[in-house]
Amino acid sequence: MKNLISAKWLIFIAIAVVIIMIDVDMTAVNLAVHSMAQGLDISAAAAQWLMDGYIITAASLMAFGGCCGDMFGAKRVLNISLAVFVVASISIAFAPVAAVALLGRVIQGAAVAFMFPVATIVVRDTFPRHQQGMAIGALISIAGIAQGLGPFIAGVIIYVSDWRYLFLVNVPLSIIALTLINRFLPTTEINKEVRLNGKSVGLWFVALFALITCINEIHVLHHSAIYLAILLLLSLVALIMYVHNDLKATNPLLDLSLLRSSILSKVVF
Repeated sequence: MKNLISAKWLIFIAIAVVIIMIDVDMTAVNLAVHSMAQGLDISAAAAQWLMDGYIITAASLMAFGGCCGDMFGAKRVLNISLAVFVVASISIAFAPVAAVALLGRVIQGAAVAFMFPVATIVVRDTFPRHQQGMAIGALISIAGIAQGLGPFIAGVIIYVSDWRYLFLVNVPLSIIALTLINRFLPTTEINKEVRLNGKSVGLWFVALFALITCINEIHVLHHSAIYLAILLLLSLVALIMYVHNDLKATNPLLDLSLLRSSILSKVVF
C-alpha cells in the first residue's frame, strides 16, 4: 500500500513538472521576447511569432494529441513528446538565426499539444475516484502558479545571464519528468479500437489555426482587413467541412452528439 501511494504521488510530481514547463515557457517568452528580438536581430513584429507560433500550434493540435494518447498509450506519447520538447528547447537556446528559433517554438507547441491532454488524463487515471478532483485541482493550481512565475523567471535569467538559458532550464526538468514517468507510470497496450480520422484532424487544425492566427494578428496595424477576412473565411469553411465530415464518420474526432445533450444545454444556457 505504501509503495502504491508513493508511486501515485511520484507520477503526480512528474506530471506537475511537465505542466510547469508548458506554462512557464508560454508566459516567460512574453517578457523575454524583446531580448530575443535583439539577440536574433529581428523586428518586434517578427518576434511576436516566437510567442504566437507556440500558442497557435499547441491549441490547433490539442485534440489530435489527446486522440494519440488514447490510441498509443499515455507513457509512449509522453516519452516521445517530452523528448521532442526538450530537443526543440535546445535548438532555440543555440539558434544561430531567427528561423531556427521560430521553428523550435512551433515544434515546442506541437509537443505541448500531446503533453498537456495526456498529462491530464494520467492524473485522472492514477488517482482513485474520490481523489481525482483533488489531484486535478492541485494540478490546475500548479499551472496557474507556473504561469505567474514565468515572467519573473524570465526576468531573473535575462538580468543575470542571457535569454538562451531560459530554454536550457527545460533540459534538467525534462530529465526529472522522464525518469519518474519511465520508473512509475505503467505501460498501456495500444488501443486498436481507437482509429484516427485524418480528414477531421486536418480540417480541425486548419479551422483553429486560421481563427487563432486571425485573433492574434488583429492588433498588428499593417495587416489589411482583407487578410483578416480571408483567415476568418478559411476558418469558417474548414469548420463547416469538419462538422459535415465528423457527423458522417464512424470514428469522429469529437463526439458532436454531445451538443444535443439536454444536460449540456442546461449548463450552457
